[in-house]
Parts: sequence; C-alpha cells; structure tokens
Amino acid sequence: MISDSAFRHWVPGGLGLIGAIGLSCLEPGHRSDLVDEKGSVTSRADISPSGGLRALAAGLKWIAVYQAWQNRDESGLRRELEWVVHLNPQTELFWLGGARMLGFDVAAWRRSTTPDPGTHGLINREQLDQAVQFLGRAAEFHPRRSVFLIEEAIFHLRLTGDLRSAEQALARAQVYDDAPDFVPQIRAELLVKLGEDNAALKILETELLRLGPEDPAAMNAVIRSRINELRLRESGIDPIIL
Repeated sequence: MISDSAFRHWVPGGLGLIGAIGLSCLEPGHRSDLVDEKGSVTSRADISPSGGLRALAAGLKWIAVYQAWQNRDESGLRRELEWVVHLNPQTELFWLGGARMLGFDVAAWRRSTTPDPGTHGLINREQLDQAVQFLGRAAEFHPRRSVFLIEEAIFHLRLTGDLRSAEQALARAQVYDDAPDFVPQIRAELLVKLGEDNAALKILETELLRLGPEDPAAMNAVIRSRINELRLRESGIDPIIL
C-alpha cells in the first residue's frame, strides 16, 4: 500500500511527466503561446498525427484535471481541460465531464466563497454560459449528437431553472437520429409547465404515432393517459377512450 508521503512525493513528478508527454505530441517549433489569456489552447499548438500518443497524453492530462478539481483550482482546471480536449477532442467524456465541472462544480465553489446569496444567481448564470459554450465546441467533432443538447437542457434546469431554454435545447436534440425516446416526452412536460398544453399535446400525439402501439419504448399507457389529461384540459376536445 502506498503511503501518503510516497503519494505526495510521486504525484508532482507524475504530473510533470504528463506535461512532458503532452508537449512531446506537439510539432517542433510550435510550443510557444499555446494557451491564450482566457486559458484556451491556441491554434498554434499544432498536434502531430500520432493518435496513440495524443490519446495517452490526453488521458494523463485528465488526471491533472482531476487533481485541479480536487484542489478547487479553477484556473488550473480550465487550463488542463483545454489541453485534454485539444489533444483528444474525439472522446465525448472529456467534453461532458469538463462541462459539468465548469457548470456545477465551479459554480458551487464560487457560491461557497460568496457570502451574499443575492449574487448566487449571477454566478450560476456565468457558469451556465461557460458550460454551454464548452459543450458547443464539441459539436465540431461530434456533429448531430443529441447528448450535448440534452446536457445543455439539464444545465438550464439545474442552474437557472430556465424552462424555456431547456425546452428549446431538447427541441434541437429531438431532430437528431440518436435522440432517446424520452426527449419529446420531457419536452411536452416542460411545455405544460410553461402553460402551453396544446403544443405539448401535439408532441405526445405525434410521438405515439411514431413509435406505434407495439413499441415498448412508447410507454403507450403512460403517454395515452397524459394525452387524455391534456385533452380534458383543452376546451372542445374529446378525451381518448383508454
């Protein structure tokens, strides 16, 4: 079993190795001005075509991200995240995990050091914007992937309670082929909360027809029951006979 003192001795050296391996993946002559004043890796950091080394370096850099997260080192976290997604933008986990850290964890750190609760809403909004921007960059490498828009909807709901923005994010996710079946159903519930029962009803009716009565994903009884409730609330529309 490794002792605490051994751990403290080897971790700094290991992280130094991470940096060395990461930089070794860069083409010679392009190692200056790699990170701009905002903490983003600049376009001058040209990566070599060696995918194996690049993936290894990104994995090691992810450990550095985790250490920065443990230490609540916001600037270090941003810097290491930029390295990770620059070295290996193909791994969705890096984008999703990084966005969650920026959105939820950094917001929590900042709120814990800010005694005035009146500023917490502003903090949440700022971190929401940063997380969504980070996710938006993933689209370049993962086009037409609904998971990033679903994640965006979660940020809107949890950080600011913005039902409209969450519904709009899910609407964009729904048009992608890989969108889970629950997306339109959650959209419908958000629209109900927004007072748009008719729009929610149309979504559920369309979804019921799309999936068909034999598809277990349709959750036929549940959707039909909800349609029935909404029809009863809509003037002049007869309820479905279950």
